[in-house]
Amino acid sequence: MNNSEENVSLQSQKQDETEETNGFHGDSEGDVNTEKKASVPDGGWGWMVVFGCSFMHFLLGGYSRSFAVTYVEIREKFGSSAAITSWIGGINVGLRFFLGPLATSLSVKWGVRPVVMTGGIVMALFSLIGAWAPNEYFLFFSYSFGTALGGTLIYAPALILVNQYFDNHRSVATGLASAGSGLGVFVFPPLIKYLFNNFGFTGAFIILSSICLNNCVAGALYRPLPSKKQVAVVKKKVISEKSSNCGSMLPNAWRWINKHFGLSYLSEAVFGTYCLSMTLITLSYVSGHQLIVDLAKEQGVPDSKAVFLLSVIGITDTMGRLLSGFVFDFPFFRPRRQLYYCVSVFLSGGLLFGLGFSKDYLSFVLCSAFQGFFNGVVVCQRAVVIVDIVGMDKLSACFGLCVACQGFGVVFGPMIAGLLKDIYGSYVPSYIFVGSSCMAGGLMLLYSALRHQLVTQKAKKAALTVEVT
Repeated sequence: MNNSEENVSLQSQKQDETEETNGFHGDSEGDVNTEKKASVPDGGWGWMVVFGCSFMHFLLGGYSRSFAVTYVEIREKFGSSAAITSWIGGINVGLRFFLGPLATSLSVKWGVRPVVMTGGIVMALFSLIGAWAPNEYFLFFSYSFGTALGGTLIYAPALILVNQYFDNHRSVATGLASAGSGLGVFVFPPLIKYLFNNFGFTGAFIILSSICLNNCVAGALYRPLPSKKQVAVVKKKVISEKSSNCGSMLPNAWRWINKHFGLSYLSEAVFGTYCLSMTLITLSYVSGHQLIVDLAKEQGVPDSKAVFLLSVIGITDTMGRLLSGFVFDFPFFRPRRQLYYCVSVFLSGGLLFGLGFSKDYLSFVLCSAFQGFFNGVVVCQRAVVIVDIVGMDKLSACFGLCVACQGFGVVFGPMIAGLLKDIYGSYVPSYIFVGSSCMAGGLMLLYSALRHQLVTQKAKKAALTVEVT
C-alpha cells in the first residue's frame, strides 16, 4: 500500500472513531457514497426552496389541520360516531408520518422534485375520489390512505432539502418554510366551511382536489443541490471488509431495511429517547386541534365563533414558527436550542390541559392563542433539533424515522380521545389526556436533551485529553 492509500485509510479510521465517540455510527452506504454535496449555499436559490416549502405547508397544513371542520361535516352526513370519525383524520396524519422513511428514501433515489410533484397528483386524485364516498368507511380509503400517501411524498423531502440548503441560517429558513402551515390553518377552516355550505359534500371535495394540485407548483421550485464527484476507493474497501464481517450475521431483509431506512439509529440512547418522547407529544398533535370546535360548542360557544378558534391557532402558530426561527439562531440560544424546545413542548401540553377546563369564549381564545404559538415552535424546529443531535449527514434517515415514530401518536391519539368522548359524553377527559401526554413527552425530551449535552461534553473532554497527550 502506498503513502496516499495509507493516509486515506488512517483518515477513515479516525472518522469512524469520532462517530463512535459522539454516539452515532455512520451508515456504511453514506460513508462510501461517491457523490457528496457541495458546500452549503446558505442562501441563493435556497430562498426559493424556502418559498416553495412554505407554500407547500400552506396547502398541506391548511388542508389536513382543518379536519375539525370536515369532522363535523362527516358526522352530520353519515351519522358516524366520534371515535370512527376521529380515526379517519388520525389515520390520515398517522400514515403520512409512518410513511416518512419511504418518502425520504425515494427522494434520495429519485430526487426531491419528482417525488413531491408525484405526491401532489396522488393527493389530488384521492381527494377527488372521496367526493363520492357512499359512507364514512370509504373515507378510510380515499382520505385516510390516499391523501396520506400523497401528503407524505410532499412533506418530508421538502423539509430535508431546506435544511441541506442552509447552515448558519437553518433555524430562520426552517421557520419561514413552515410558517405557511399557520397561515393555512387561518385560511382553510373558513374556506372549507364555506365550500361545504355552498357546494355540498361532493362539490367541496372536488374543489379541494384542485387546490391540492398546487403542490406540484411548489415541487417545481425544489432544485437539487449541485454535487461533486469524490472517489474513495481505499475507504470503500476498508468499509466493505467491515460490512462483510458483520453482515453475514444479519438477515438479508434486515440489512436491506437498515440500508434504506437506517433503523439502527433507533438503538442510540439519545435519538431513541427523542423519538419515544415525540410519540407521546404527537398523541395530542391531531386531537388538540381537531376536537376544539366541538369542545367549544359543548361549552355553549356559537358555531361561527368556535370555528374561528382554528384561525386564532393558525395566526399564533405562524408567529411561533417565525419568531423561533430567528431566536434559535442567536448565538446565545443556538447551543441551548434543545432546552428551550423542551420548555415549548411542556407549555404546549399545559395549555391543551387548560383548554379542557375553559368555560367562556375569552378563555378559549387565550388558551388557543398561546397553545398555537408554542405548537408552532415545536413543529417548526423539530428538524433543526434532530440536526443538533445526529448531524446533517444523518438527517434524511433520522428525520424519516422520527416522523414514523410520531405516526403512532397521531393514529392512536384521536382514537383514544374519541373513545373518551364516547365513554364520558364530554370532551373534557379527552383534553386532560392529550395535555398530560404532551407534558410527559416534554419531560422525556428534557431527559434526552440533558443526556445529549452530557455525551457531547464527555466527547469534548476526551478530545482535549488526546490532544494534550
